Amino acid sequence: MVYRLRRQPFRAIILAFTFISVIFLRFPLWAIYYIPRRTRPRSSWTWQQCIEVNFIRVFTPLGTLAEWVGPALGHPDSRAIPRKSKVKSLWLEPTPQLITGSLKEAADKAGVQSARIPAYWYDRDGYNTAVDAPARSGEKVVLYIHGGAFIALSAHPNGWFDYWIKRFMTTHPAIQRTFAVEYRLTSGDENPFPAAIIDSLAAYSHLINDLGFKPEDIIFTGGSAGGNLVLALARYLVEAHRDPGTSNVVPGPPGALVITCPWADLGTSHNDSPSSHGNLVTDILVAEDTGLMLHARKIYAGPHGFPEDVNTNPYLSPASVHPSMGKVSFKGFPKTFISWSEAEIFADQDNTLRKKMTEDMGEDSVGYFTAKDAPHEFTTLASWKAQNDSAYRAMEEWLSRL
Repeated sequence: MVYRLRRQPFRAIILAFTFISVIFLRFPLWAIYYIPRRTRPRSSWTWQQCIEVNFIRVFTPLGTLAEWVGPALGHPDSRAIPRKSKVKSLWLEPTPQLITGSLKEAADKAGVQSARIPAYWYDRDGYNTAVDAPARSGEKVVLYIHGGAFIALSAHPNGWFDYWIKRFMTTHPAIQRTFAVEYRLTSGDENPFPAAIIDSLAAYSHLINDLGFKPEDIIFTGGSAGGNLVLALARYLVEAHRDPGTSNVVPGPPGALVITCPWADLGTSHNDSPSSHGNLVTDILVAEDTGLMLHARKIYAGPHGFPEDVNTNPYLSPASVHPSMGKVSFKGFPKTFISWSEAEIFADQDNTLRKKMTEDMGEDSVGYFTAKDAPHEFTTLASWKAQNDSAYRAMEEWLSRL
């Protein structure tokens, strides 16, 4: 277990009882309630989609059940590599020499150091590349940073994000494999910001320094909290590359960023935005200002202080509109594609992020896709096929123009 807000001495009993109650008592009530189309959160939704949103909201590692008894399903984490067939994995060694400037200041304040962590390879269908295979001529590679509010889920190929990664690799003909980093999850007072960024930096270094990929041939991708980490890592690389003292040590920024439904404001400046509470009924996420979502924001911030420092830290809240934030610069950022849904709770902050990035980078460097009537991270949910197809098609068209 990675987190637990309330200690329960009979966790197994409570979990079993809750599961039975939800499935055999509440589930039929949901089914009956959503039979008339007028009672559905969105009139375009099918009966099955209504059930799925409610089910995920309860059983997600960030949902109401997990708040009381911990995650319903266990996931691999950075402490070990599960031995399962056809899983390509390796250990990444610490890279303390790459931690400089503002990242080092944040790490020193939090007592965070570089650590040995796992990473996994995903192959595109039809390919079978060795774990240590060097970059091929013209090959593009994806560095994937998973979501989970910094406290849950995994990069492991048998996990939540397998569908998304494999489908994303079909959006560009030069992509043959994806490297997914199993960064350290935040738990209690362990591994707060910037531990996950430091781990993702080690994965990026491996692609460049060990396998010979050029930065311009690397695409960062991530969704939700993973989107936040993608932006944070890119910010560090841009800043470090501008500094003559570190530009020869820290690699330059990647060729492109593709982020889905990013959690772009960990502070409070969007807490009262229309989508934050108005879209709760149409999203798989629970409210971000209560329960596990609030818990995640606080422990990830750690000694950096929530909400004061989080509201004004561009690494944590690049979309913040807090009066004390000032101008957040995106000058020098890689070309970026952002997708989100207008029916999710992060819709307003994602639109703010797009506007901020476009202002500094120009419309030609910032592509985006907004889905209609879909929940958070809809590109990982096969049930939203129409929105999925449109989103992946938009990504494919945008990547083809790079």
